[in-house]
Amino acid sequence: MNLTIKQMDLFKSKRKVLVHCISQDCAMGAGIAKTFDKKFPNMRNALLYELSENKIKYPVSIPYCEKDIVVINMITKPRYFNKPTYSEFRKALIDVKYICLMNGYKEIGMPKIGCGLDKLSWKKVEKMIREIFDDTDIDILVCWK
Repeated sequence: MNLTIKQMDLFKSKRKVLVHCISQDCAMGAGIAKTFDKKFPNMRNALLYELSENKIKYPVSIPYCEKDIVVINMITKPRYFNKPTYSEFRKALIDVKYICLMNGYKEIGMPKIGCGLDKLSWKKVEKMIREIFDDTDIDILVCWK
């Protein structure tokens, strides 16, 4: 695993697999999730359908594909106003790892996941990312502004 943390716009990173955190209600009304919602306007309805049709509950990660981009949605909490626990966050992040391994994704991009509106500590999240992805050859680019 290689982890690079860089001050830049995630959407200008040219990564084809992007990861971010959302709530199970798929509100995506604030933070970087709002930007994802604007860039992928069909994603919310597809996720809501997938969650209800398959009776999926958080914490879980669900990929969404549009054109040549894959967005892996880490669903870490039930409602947009809730805050995830580190345990819930870890379970969703492990799902991200397995989605990447199962699909052969070797490069992913993400913001400082869980550390904006969700208020998790970047120091703890970075350590968790390193621990979970340590045994992979996945290149992770973390973008922040």
